[in-house]
Amino acid sequence: MLLNAVIIVLREVLEAALLISILLAMSRVLKLSFSWFYMSFVVGGLGACLYAINMSTISEWYDYSGQDRVNISLQILMYCFALLAAITMAYPRHQQVNIRMIQWVMASIIVLAITREGSEVFIYIYGFVYEPDKLLHVVFGGFIGSCIGASVGVI
Repeated sequence: MLLNAVIIVLREVLEAALLISILLAMSRVLKLSFSWFYMSFVVGGLGACLYAINMSTISEWYDYSGQDRVNISLQILMYCFALLAAITMAYPRHQQVNIRMIQWVMASIIVLAITREGSEVFIYIYGFVYEPDKLLHVVFGGFIGSCIGASVGVI
């Protein structure tokens, strides 16, 4: 059970960690403050909890394809925000407006990524709440998986 938890959580954390590390590197190159990151991380975590809690209702939408459609929509929004960031950087008219726009766009991407990936981790771990003998192993494995994923993102 421990190895399954490590792999499942690692897979989800890796997706978000790689995206976050790219955005943080971009922020460093542009000499932006990291204040946008902390708030987006918290908002993304809250979004993940809300999304996971309402997953049973969302899954029933559109003839039981609601979760897939919402995940696709979140992914498309992330791509649109990334495109918006690229366009904003390509046409530097007003430097102050561009900096705020880029910070807002990067924060939105992180919120969406953490909401999408975090909700899946939340659902997986919550599935073991009623099995207390396995819950500790799953939480420990999830912690190891998230530490490995975060380490890869940092590197």
